[in-house]
Amino acid sequence: MNLYQLTSGQRASKGDISVIYMIKDEVDQDNKLIIKIWGLVGEKADNIRAMLDGTRFKSLMITNQKADSQTITIEGKGNGHRVGLSQFGANSMASKVIAYTDTLSFYYPGVSLVSHYTDKFHRITVPNPAQVNPIMVGDTKISGTAKPNSTFYVKVWPDTIATGKIDSTGNFSFEVPKQEAGTMLLVLVKGQGSYNTYTKVYVKFDDAPETPKVNSITNQDTKITGSTEPNPTIHVKV
Repeated sequence: MNLYQLTSGQRASKGDISVIYMIKDEVDQDNKLIIKIWGLVGEKADNIRAMLDGTRFKSLMITNQKADSQTITIEGKGNGHRVGLSQFGANSMASKVIAYTDTLSFYYPGVSLVSHYTDKFHRITVPNPAQVNPIMVGDTKISGTAKPNSTFYVKVWPDTIATGKIDSTGNFSFEVPKQEAGTMLLVLVKGQGSYNTYTKVYVKFDDAPETPKVNSITNQDTKITGSTEPNPTIHVKV
């Protein structure tokens, strides 16, 4: 293995690596193990570093390389982002309440700090999720509160079934098609270029039926009987 072609920061940028190996039971016509070679030439040094052990081989600033029949030894130094600023040193200076301008001047003497942009970019905030009132079977409106003047979307995935603008007070009430019980509505609010997370609302029955009264049943019975409110649908589950 060899690492070479130093950058201006004295880090190796290229490398060669080769591996000589054998595969068990893979033999030639003389019944001898076949010697195989795999290698890379002119590969990115960072890729070779990752192959070896990227967690311990922390820098490509190589000070010495040597090899014998058993071992390859790579010596080096460095453990940062290659821009000349110590993360530990800058952290120590910050803990002593040293101004960032003084920290930068320490690491980059003679450098001037200038503003490239004179206009501040408008801060974008993500609106809070909408607060949606319960919606029942047969309802044709969805209502609640959300960020004033934002845009409102209602989806029954993947279709959008309603959209509109929230008024200046933050209240909304929009027409929606009737939905079956259990349908999940996804409510989304869009602010100034950004969306909040969906509010999930499930369509409910107008009123839950009363709990039925069920007569006792034995292992010989083939019918289940009892009483409840008129005209319901009865489900019996095991």
